[in-house]
Amino acid sequence: MRKGYRITCIVLALLVLASICLLCFGCSSPEEDDNYYICVNNYEYDEETNTVTAVLRFTTESDKEFSSEATINSSSTQDNVFYYKATTYISFNTQIFYLKVDEIFSDDIKYHNEVLYNNTKFRVEYVTSLKSIKSDGHVTRSGKYYIHAYEPINGDMTITLTRRYANSASWYGVLIGCSIAGLAIALVVVLCITKNKKKTEEQENA
Repeated sequence: MRKGYRITCIVLALLVLASICLLCFGCSSPEEDDNYYICVNNYEYDEETNTVTAVLRFTTESDKEFSSEATINSSSTQDNVFYYKATTYISFNTQIFYLKVDEIFSDDIKYHNEVLYNNTKFRVEYVTSLKSIKSDGHVTRSGKYYIHAYEPINGDMTITLTRRYANSASWYGVLIGCSIAGLAIALVVVLCITKNKKKTEEQENA
């Protein structure tokens, strides 16, 4: 009886300890101190409209030839007991790209595969591997990445991203509660079996 009781208690303690460790790990999130910039990432060509598009994307690199600093502000609110909703605002200014349009769309860029592209335009893209991120842009998928695209204006812009994620504390609390309940039931079963076995032995020896 004592042996089964001790084993059950040890298993219970280990499961609770493991759950607490997972809780601490799940709730911790590193702070992002990087500075972000928006810059010309690549060019796309459309023969039908004779247009070359300069694709602007976000990066932490500041040594790009044409770039503008981006400001990121995030906040989280509780969606329900088990989930949070994170909202991220990315603000930036595109004026530098319009002022440098002749340099960005140089003759070498306009002339591509023996075709001269006379029409030019910009497009802002936010790229992520997370399907859970929603935005106010046009979303397409490319391989394992999701691309949120925006038509830029000449001046200040802000794009909004939202993501719903799990409340680790609540989920791990349920896990700990279920573990304790399950092991408590197992302990009661062990005690009942041991008690019945002892009672049977006493009757046989009587």
